[in-house]
Amino acid sequence: MNNEQIVDELDSLLTLLNEHQKEIDAIHEKFQVALTGVLRLVGESTPTLTKLQGKTEDLTGYLITLNTDVIETTTKSYQSLRKRIEEVIELVSLSDRKS
Repeated sequence: MNNEQIVDELDSLLTLLNEHQKEIDAIHEKFQVALTGVLRLVGESTPTLTKLQGKTEDLTGYLITLNTDVIETTTKSYQSLRKRIEEVIELVSLSDRKS
């Protein structure tokens, strides 16, 4: 496999990575909308919260924060992969220029 083919494959991987990132972002957004809707339905008189001696605001804050953490972690992972692939593309391209 020559350098041009390697760059093409890596570009293909970047495209795939971008598609997956968009899909995951859409799922996170859909989940957050659903979560917000469910949390609106939960009130102080909910038996589960009463037994746990919890407050709706605390539960809401915790779940939204947790969801935000998941989004940020996923995004950082994708950005890290994207950066490494771009670095390899640059190295291969530089190698081609020197040849």
